[in-house]
Amino acid sequence: HILRANWIFDGQGVEHVTSPVPRNWMRTFWYLRFFTREIIALHWQAFQDVLGLSVTRVDL
Repeated sequence: HILRANWIFDGQGVEHVTSPVPRNWMRTFWYLRFFTREIIALHWQAFQDVLGLSVTRVDL
């Protein structure tokens, strides 16, 4: 959407700045976040299956 926003702002003569966050860092950050979430979910499911738990929410 940044490319499209640049075209629109340039076409209207609006001064603009793109995000200062490095693209490679963000890509790695989100990949690791989602990968970690799936690994934790997989282990939680295995834990439930081994113990025969049917409850997915535990209030402490």
